[in-house]
Amino acid sequence: MEAAMTKALCPACVDAAGNVLTGSYRAGCRECEARAVAHGPAWFAAEKANRVSLADAPEIYRHALHKVFGKDLEHWHQRVMLWGKRIKEARTIEGKA
Repeated sequence: MEAAMTKALCPACVDAAGNVLTGSYRAGCRECEARAVAHGPAWFAAEKANRVSLADAPEIYRHALHKVFGKDLEHWHQRVMLWGKRIKEARTIEGKA
C-alpha cells in the first residue's frame, strides 16, 4: 500500500490492500471514496482522455471529485490516480482489462 495513505486503515481498506478489486467499502472513509471514484465512470472518462493534470481532466471527473471530496481536490486526484493504477494492474493480471 502506498505510504501516503490517509490515517488509519478501515477494514475495507485492509481488504483492498490485499485485493483492490474487492467490493468492500466503508461509509465515511475517504480512501474508500477515492477507490470508489477510481472504479467509476468519471475516472474511466479521465483515464480514457489520458489526462494526468486535474486542470485538463474531463468535466465529469472534476465534478465527481468536487461532489465527493469538496476540497483538497488535487490531493484526492492523486489518491484516485493511485487507486486507478492499482485497479488497472489487477484487472490486467486477471485478464479483465
